[in-house]
Amino acid sequence: DAILKSMRRGTTKEKTTKLLKEFRKAVPGIVIRTTLIVGYPNESEEEFQELKEWVKEMRFERLGCFTYSHEENTTAGFMQDDVPKAVKIERMDGIMLLQQEISQRKNRMMLNGTFNVLIDEYKTKSGVSIGRTFKNAPEIDNIVVVEEKIDPGRFVDVQITSTDVYEVRGVLA
Repeated sequence: DAILKSMRRGTTKEKTTKLLKEFRKAVPGIVIRTTLIVGYPNESEEEFQELKEWVKEMRFERLGCFTYSHEENTTAGFMQDDVPKAVKIERMDGIMLLQQEISQRKNRMMLNGTFNVLIDEYKTKSGVSIGRTFKNAPEIDNIVVVEEKIDPGRFVDVQITSTDVYEVRGVLA
């Protein structure tokens, strides 16, 4: 909460947790995306561990994590950037490792299911089409790989046959 206040986010951990739980209750199957910053000035190891536990509890469908970088003319720009770069990277890696586990579990839940997929591209060299479900933003989220030529821009139903951390594979349903 101290970091959220320093960042002028206008919320608390409790309010955000409650809101996310209300969203999930009101909209079953909702996909929630967030981006986190680690290594903010004065971020303690305890605060980082609290963030990590919160990520574990919230189980975001999509999550990005970045290290804090000092920028002038921001609230934190007047603070000392006192978290060592190596610690920032270690913390970012820790969050992303946790998110990989969450992503892989969520992808496994898609196994054998059929999903509507928007095809973004066909890769001539490998002979696969790359697409995404409604859950995924282009170029930054999980992908759906279909080992068949499908014209980009088409929506197709794909049955998921295998999963990995950030991709699922399937066949036309």
